[in-house]
Amino acid sequence: MPICDDFLCKSWWGVANHAFSYQPSVGASGGLLIAWDTNEVEVWTSGSQEHALSIHGRFLRTNEEFYLFNIYAPCEPRAKQSLWGSLSARLLPFV
Repeated sequence: MPICDDFLCKSWWGVANHAFSYQPSVGASGGLLIAWDTNEVEVWTSGSQEHALSIHGRFLRTNEEFYLFNIYAPCEPRAKQSLWGSLSARLLPFV
């Protein structure tokens, strides 16, 4: 999907209290979407890079912090290795 707006996300999600992060389609991929119920989850940051979409936040009921990555990995080995290297570098400070 080249575009995802609030109306479209709400029609899929079905919950009035929602938010989302979206990365449009590139080539054959359908794009990436992360949606959440704002009564349950607080998202502090959302990030996008080629082949990956991420959010960082906390669950409101437990106050537990989390990172979530939505990945559409390329099939070509060199591109796949590059993606995993960049994701590892992004996560390394948190390990």
